[in-house]
Amino acid sequence: MLCLAFTLNTAIHVLPRAPAYRYWKLLTLDLRMGDCSETLSEYEMLYEKLRHEKIFLSEYARCLSAAGYYEVGNTVYEQYLLHNANPEIYIAMGNNYKAMGKFEQAEKSYIHASHIRPNRHYPLYLLMVLYQETGQNGKALQTAHNLLEKQVKIPSQVIEKMKEEAKKVIDSSYTRCGLKL
Repeated sequence: MLCLAFTLNTAIHVLPRAPAYRYWKLLTLDLRMGDCSETLSEYEMLYEKLRHEKIFLSEYARCLSAAGYYEVGNTVYEQYLLHNANPEIYIAMGNNYKAMGKFEQAEKSYIHASHIRPNRHYPLYLLMVLYQETGQNGKALQTAHNLLEKQVKIPSQVIEKMKEEAKKVIDSSYTRCGLKL
């Protein structure tokens, strides 16, 4: 009985999608070698059959974002988040919101990413940059301090560069106030 149920499930749900999976595999290879805008129409075509595959959704949303379709990209990212709460997806959504000028949503996305993995520096860095670019100097200063205080688990040049940028934010804040460190 169990074997029959498994066979029927495979025949009904998996086999009709097999060509879509094969084509998607080819698209993934093309995606790594070229421009997203060239493969966007193929991703759109496969969407109905593969909309439950989180990796497919991630790739499709990334292509949409790279092509400038930020809002649609975030819609697809939200579908991905139904399967997995990934901080990188929240970062990508924040970048899309920032590109659309929706700074409050970008802020929320970056904060959410930093709450999912509190040991990561990058979401805080992006938040600090967002605050700087939107003239929220007090929040930028506080976030810079938070970034500098964050413990480093694995030292890297990237983290050092982020910390240098945080120091610049702090220095410029003190300079604006007429103080010296």
